[in-house]
Amino acid sequence: MFTVIVPNSVKKDIKKLDKPVISKILDLLDNLRQNPLQGTPLTGHFSNLLKLELLHKGIHYRIAYRINEEKIEIYILHVAGYSLLRKQYI
Repeated sequence: MFTVIVPNSVKKDIKKLDKPVISKILDLLDNLRQNPLQGTPLTGHFSNLLKLELLHKGIHYRIAYRINEEKIEIYILHVAGYSLLRKQYI
């Protein structure tokens, strides 16, 4: 089983979210320990990272992470949400 490492800066970002979202994110991180490859690869300069996504009340959230198989660790780099309203402008 992998160890999930969440830096303090990401923990602060998570604490700012609504409690139901925090709960879903923690569930995703817990599942990630057993199946670190469940995410999908990012593209471009970030192609060495994976992402998990969730949707809650019209807001899309993304967790970006990196796997270190040698150390059996998953390093969470970023957790953020954005409104799906942006699609109106595309």
